[in-house]
Amino acid sequence: MSEEFGASRLPVREALGILESDVLVRLAAVNYTDDDITRWAEMAATIEAADDVEQYLKLDRSFYLES
Repeated sequence: MSEEFGASRLPVREALGILESDVLVRLAAVNYTDDDITRWAEMAATIEAADDVEQYLKLDRSFYLES
């Protein structure tokens, strides 16, 4: 990953550790495809653009149930 994004390995390792500990990523259990990651990035952008709390919460829940 660090080579792919042109970053040092230590910051990438630390970031993955934080995500994994927050139950956002389970590296050993799931193999995500590029399509999955693209879809989730699009969902995240839609969530960030939400203009009211109800819409935000609905989209946020959908994101976490899918990912």
